[in-house]
Amino acid sequence: MIKISAKTNSSEKGIVLIVCVILLLMLAIVGIASLMTSDTEMDISGNSEHKISAFYLADAGVEKAYSILSGSPDWRSGLYNEQLGEGTYDVMVYDSLTYPYLGEKIMVRSTGRVGEANSTIEAIFAPKYRSPFQYGAYGRDTFDMLGGGMIDSYDSDLGSYASQAINGPDGNAYMYALENGHIRSEGDIKLGGNAQLHGDAITGDSGSFTFGGGTGIYGDSLRSSEHFPVDSIPSADIAYAQANNDASTNLTLTGTATYDPITNALNAGSGDSVIFNSGTYYFSSVDFTSSACLVLAPGADVTIYLTGMWDTSGGSVINTDATAANLHIYSTGTDFDFSGGTYLCAAIFAPNAEIVVTGGSHFFGSVIGRSFSNGGGTTLHFDEALLRIGNDLLLVGYDLERWREL
Repeated sequence: MIKISAKTNSSEKGIVLIVCVILLLMLAIVGIASLMTSDTEMDISGNSEHKISAFYLADAGVEKAYSILSGSPDWRSGLYNEQLGEGTYDVMVYDSLTYPYLGEKIMVRSTGRVGEANSTIEAIFAPKYRSPFQYGAYGRDTFDMLGGGMIDSYDSDLGSYASQAINGPDGNAYMYALENGHIRSEGDIKLGGNAQLHGDAITGDSGSFTFGGGTGIYGDSLRSSEHFPVDSIPSADIAYAQANNDASTNLTLTGTATYDPITNALNAGSGDSVIFNSGTYYFSSVDFTSSACLVLAPGADVTIYLTGMWDTSGGSVINTDATAANLHIYSTGTDFDFSGGTYLCAAIFAPNAEIVVTGGSHFFGSVIGRSFSNGGGTTLHFDEALLRIGNDLLLVGYDLERWREL
C-alpha cells in the first residue's frame, strides 16, 4: 500500500501568524477608536449639559435682580460669584449714567457659569410707578375708626362731592358717592360705633380686623402680602423747600394771622384767613383754630412742607375748592390733627405722624400716616383723581420689558 503524508511549509505558518496579528491589531484599533468616540460624545454631552445649566443660572440671576429691584428700585451694586447648585452667577446693573440711551430703564446682564461653560442674558426693565395716594386713609401701624363716621370716594374731575353723593342712605343714614374709599394698615384695623366703610379694608399678613356692632363694610376685608411703599420724605426735598420758601412773598394774611420768617411758624385764629398763591412753602408748624381759613387763590397749585405739628381745629376751613390735588402737604412731623368740625381738602403724606381726626370733621382727599385714628363721626371722602396725578407718582419697582441671550 502506498501512504501519502501531508507536510506544512514553515513559510505558510508565518503568513498565518502575520494575518492573525494584523486582525488583532485592527480589532484593537477599532476598540480604541470606539472608546475615543465614546469619550468625545460624553464630553460633548457634558459640555452641552453645562451650557444649559449655565443658561438657567444666568436666568436665576435675572430673577434675583428683578426681586431686588422690586423692593429697592435704587439698587445698582449687582451680585458677584453667587453660588447656586453646581455653578455661580454674576449680575451687573446699568442705568442711564452708564448708557444714556436707557433713559429711565434699567439694563441687567447676568452671566451663569458651570465648569468651563458660561451663558449671559441681557434683560431690560421698565420703571413701574404708582401714586402714593392709593387709599382714602392709610395708617401703617394701626387704623382705628371707633366713633362712627363714614368713608367713601368721589372723583373731583367729575364735579363736586355733593353732585356725586346721590346714593344711599346707608346703614347709618349717610348719603354717599362712590364706593372706592379703601383703607389700609399693615397692623390692626378696628371699626366701631356704626362706622360705615364704602370700600375695602386691607391689612398685612400679621394684622387683624375688629368690627363692632352696627359697622357697615360695603367692600371686602382683605389681607395683602404685597409691599406698599411708604418711604420717608427725602431730606433734599425739605432742604429745597427751605431754600425756595414762598411764604414771605406769596402769602396774604388777614386779621391777626401771623407768619414768622425766623421760626417759619404759621398761626391763624378766629376769623383769620391766610391766602396761598401757587408755590412751594416750608413751615416748622401750622396752627389754625376757631374758624380760621386757609384759602387757595383761584387756580393755585400749592405744596407745603412741614417739619413740626399740624393742628387745625374749631371749625377751620382748609382749601374750599374740593380738589385735593391743588394742595399737597408733606410732613416729617409726628403729630397731625384736625378736629372740631374742621373742613380739610388735601393730599397729605405724613409717614411719621399719628393722624388724629375727631369732632365731626370733614376730609376730602387722601391721608397717609404712621397711624390713623378717626373718631367723633368724622367723614372722609377719597378723591380718586389723585390716582392720576403724574407729579405724585412714586417709583415702586420695575417690570421686565424684554430679554435676549448674548
